[in-house]
Amino acid sequence: WPVSRTVLGGYVPVILARLVHLGWTAIHNHLNKHELLHQFNAQYGADSSILFGTGSALWYVWPAYAAAWLLTPFASELVYFDTNYGCANPNVNNPTNPCWPPVMSVNGWVARVLQTFLVFVALTLVALIIIALWFRKPSGSAGDPTSIAAVAAILGHPEIEEEFKAFDGNMTTQELKQRLKGKKYRLGDYLTATNTPRYGMIPVHPENEAEVPASANSGSDIPSPAAISRMKMSFTSPKNWKRSQMKFDIVFVGYLWGMLSAVIVYISHINNMTVIHLFDGSTVGRRLLFAILGCLAASYWARLQRDAQTLAPYTALAYPNEAPPQPTILFRKRSLSFVAIFTLLRNRYVIGGLTALTAVLSEFLIVTLSGLPYRPGQLRGEFLFCGMSSLVVLSIMLVMLLVVNLWRERRVPNLPRKPNNIAAVMTYTIDSRMNADFEGLERVKVEERDIAINRLGKRYRYGERRCTDGKERWVVDEVGAGCGDIGRAETAS
Repeated sequence: WPVSRTVLGGYVPVILARLVHLGWTAIHNHLNKHELLHQFNAQYGADSSILFGTGSALWYVWPAYAAAWLLTPFASELVYFDTNYGCANPNVNNPTNPCWPPVMSVNGWVARVLQTFLVFVALTLVALIIIALWFRKPSGSAGDPTSIAAVAAILGHPEIEEEFKAFDGNMTTQELKQRLKGKKYRLGDYLTATNTPRYGMIPVHPENEAEVPASANSGSDIPSPAAISRMKMSFTSPKNWKRSQMKFDIVFVGYLWGMLSAVIVYISHINNMTVIHLFDGSTVGRRLLFAILGCLAASYWARLQRDAQTLAPYTALAYPNEAPPQPTILFRKRSLSFVAIFTLLRNRYVIGGLTALTAVLSEFLIVTLSGLPYRPGQLRGEFLFCGMSSLVVLSIMLVMLLVVNLWRERRVPNLPRKPNNIAAVMTYTIDSRMNADFEGLERVKVEERDIAINRLGKRYRYGERRCTDGKERWVVDEVGAGCGDIGRAETAS
């Protein structure tokens, strides 16, 4: 029995299904960026909630995303190796594999389920292509809308600047949402306080109110200092999001330990464990469960690597460091982990690169876990390879989870709001000299924007700064620019 047939029937369907899921993930992430621009280019603007993410705006692609995710578990059950097909001389001493060599067979209903999922994903993709051709991509900021430079380029409207400057520098993301609740914004042309024409984020006022002149700097919607004092909440720890993330990581550690223990027990009791016979009598179920467990672990690591890409530039910018624009404010996140590895390592973000590498290994874990259940037609060497590979990958995950948490606590600076959305990045760049430097770069191509910013020859830093209005703000700005020098950027509370 050639190993190539084992790989072809047992693992190629899983690999192909996972590639479809990764492709759909890249499409979904691109849709998120497109939807942000589409919302802010609407005639009446978008609600402030869009600044924190698309939310339910992309509800119409959720079913297709779920179908793409479910492809992998079901693909693991598409082909099975039949060793009980009524051969002429069955081996009565081997009830698991009475007939050899096995015959590759297809689970009919699993194949129909996969066909349904694929058709649904394909139809959704066709619909999205038609929509994209009918409603052309709106003009707006180039590149990743949550990158530092892209957000800084669309800021500069006097009213928005005054509004955000009034916020407490240590407010949390949830408190920021409350302060922005009910407000609307859009992308458009306006005049700055110096009557300079510019394109960027502008406030949208209710139709029954007089439009505030774009060149005015009245800040009419900004609460008075007394009102701000009355509205001020009891702020929680600036690192609240880090602690929340650590709690999720602790739960995930338990999940990984559970899988690691199950794999160890499964391997050590290969011939006499009751779990091996759990799905006897059914051709479906042996691999489905293990594939789902692997997919859940891969989904969590995909989120960890996205967070690593988000936070990496701030580690290079954190006071007393100062850095050029290329690996920091111009850093653009990648949708796929195997692409992110090279991007992160090329910019010397070692921990981020290792996190992305672990995310790639989590994809390999799905394949090895799906081959773990000892089933009819499985080669003993195949089972041992899948088991040992799963042990190695799970062990690497546990070690890397500890490394990521140490990195997050010791190297990532004090970020009161996690900079994974436009609103949070706006709070770090609203009082920055970059906003004026990037005038005219809002609509240019990413490559042209990067060249123009690099030609400025400036260096940047992140930290806390006390301005002339007496407020302390956490900002990303040019070194030596603004209303005061950037100071501390502690990683500990």
